[in-house]
Amino acid sequence: MSEDQNVVYIGRKPVTSYVLAVMTHLNRSHAKEVVLKARGKRHHYRR
Repeated sequence: MSEDQNVVYIGRKPVTSYVLAVMTHLNRSHAKEVVLKARGKRHHYRR
């Protein structure tokens, strides 16, 4: 399996979308790890 298949790109969607994507990826591919990468100009956590 190539490294690119173990990447979930983070954008403007709600956090729960990415949590679901990671969980689905781990369950379907039986990968031991998934890499999260940010897209776009700014990514920060707001309170």
